[in-house]
Amino acid sequence: MDIIISQRLRELRHKKGNTQEELADFLSISTAAVSKWERNETYPDLTLIPRIASFYDVTVDDLLGVDEVRKKERLSWYYAESMKLQRVGKITESVALWHEAQKEFPNDLSVMSNLSFALCFQVRPDIGSYKEAIALDERILEKSTDQAQRSKATELLCRAYSAIGDKKRAIEYAETANSLFHSSELMKLDVLEGEEKDRLAKWLVENITSTVCMIVMRDINSVDWLYRYEFIIRLLELVYDDDMMGSSAEVACTAHYFCAKSYAECDDEEKVRYHLRRLADYLDQKDGLHGEFTYTSTILAGLSDNADNYVTNAKLSDREIYRNFLTEEDSGIFDSWRETDWFRDVIGRLSK
Repeated sequence: MDIIISQRLRELRHKKGNTQEELADFLSISTAAVSKWERNETYPDLTLIPRIASFYDVTVDDLLGVDEVRKKERLSWYYAESMKLQRVGKITESVALWHEAQKEFPNDLSVMSNLSFALCFQVRPDIGSYKEAIALDERILEKSTDQAQRSKATELLCRAYSAIGDKKRAIEYAETANSLFHSSELMKLDVLEGEEKDRLAKWLVENITSTVCMIVMRDINSVDWLYRYEFIIRLLELVYDDDMMGSSAEVACTAHYFCAKSYAECDDEEKVRYHLRRLADYLDQKDGLHGEFTYTSTILAGLSDNADNYVTNAKLSDREIYRNFLTEEDSGIFDSWRETDWFRDVIGRLSK
């Protein structure tokens, strides 16, 4: 509350257009005292609070920022509930939750940002969802001065315009973003020192590794699929040389599954067995991560992450998805080993 009242005094003074001296004269105190309140160095005496509220024609709650505190608590609740839903793939329910938040706080930019993300992150967003997200994000760019919020809005606008077929507008928004080599994070590496620099460098390695994996997996179409996925596995094993992959465990699962599928088509039992067992290993690892954890690999040692921040738009768990792949959708290519002990063991591990 101490920070809020200093901010509120400044806001109310600017809004009314008065001086610190005028408030001090009204209260019969020194101008220096009012100045210290605004600088958050001291607090008004409790007996003065009603008189200050009267001077600015506001309630005591408004002066003390009580409504703002309640708003922050309410928004924190919405965010926490949304994360619970998004971690288990309930994105439609998350959209509904943020629509409720928007009714309660129609002009709050953070609500608009979270609603836009949920709208675009649905399994199959329709044109209406993308258009709603576009309206929200363009309003954010018009009103927000927060760079992170603006960057997120720009990214979602690029995605949404591309999804509805307006490639020209998508490119226009993409070109307004910072280039990869002029990002704030890379520039700060030249400025920071010591532990701060080390932590940022490790954070960049983790995120760049994840980005490279996604690009290789989705966008380099001229390269053979098996080579792509084996490249991803080699890259992950270099960065996470202790085999604890944290946030990249899901990518490792995908890579090992598709390698197993490719080798099954070549009837290479040894490599199929290896990749399916590694798939099960990383599913165990992923399911074992809860809350904050710390990496221990050579490159990332000491870097913290939070497993509770990961979201998905899949209704089924990863175990259910891969079990279905092995027993239903792709079952034919694994028929040669279906009765072996090792294959049954993999299915058992996926059925936990």
